[in-house]
Amino acid sequence: MSGKPAYERRRPEATALHQVVRDNLLTLYAAAEDGFASPLPGFVKDELEGFISCGVLARGFAVIACPDCREQKVVGFSCKGRGFCTSCGGRRMTSTAADLVEHLLPDVPLRQLVLTLPFELRARVAYDGELLGAVTRTFVDSVLGWYQRQMRARGVPGGKSGAVTVVQRVNSDLRLSPHLHSLFLDGVFAEDEGGELVFHPLPFLTNDDVCDLLLIARARRAS
Repeated sequence: MSGKPAYERRRPEATALHQVVRDNLLTLYAAAEDGFASPLPGFVKDELEGFISCGVLARGFAVIACPDCREQKVVGFSCKGRGFCTSCGGRRMTSTAADLVEHLLPDVPLRQLVLTLPFELRARVAYDGELLGAVTRTFVDSVLGWYQRQMRARGVPGGKSGAVTVVQRVNSDLRLSPHLHSLFLDGVFAEDEGGELVFHPLPFLTNDDVCDLLLIARARRAS
């Protein structure tokens, strides 16, 4: 019907990125095996091989039919990768953002804080899920505790806040660099005299506040 969006199959095999990965993947594997490059972990190979198969009809597809007009469309299987595939990653990013906005995050001011790690810790954190979880909890708890203390000093005791954290594992140049993108409610919820929850925003963050946050997180990590 006119005016409605129509499905158009994406053609990943025609993109420059797909061609580069597809044409050079075996060369990369050979270089790693011969010692000319760093060894590739199994999950990296899975991501790369999944990417060159994602959406390619020769690697599998489904036929979708409209129950009304019986028009049929061919849809290639997706790899559902989390690390490298631009299509699956973009779809996951979009659906996650929509879910957060529509179902989870309240309509209050938000603040994003990004935590990066020293170079000597990045590889260890990248391969140790338990350690990564501990680092994430320490950082988020440090910030939320700081928010509570700041609002208590402003006459709002017992306030509660929250955060959503996403782990990004690489830099824009694809170097391994696990870091945290945390979205915080920029203030606290506290009950008023009538027992209703009211949000109290934090007025602002100064450079000294950010330094204070960093020192608290560092001290908790050291302990």
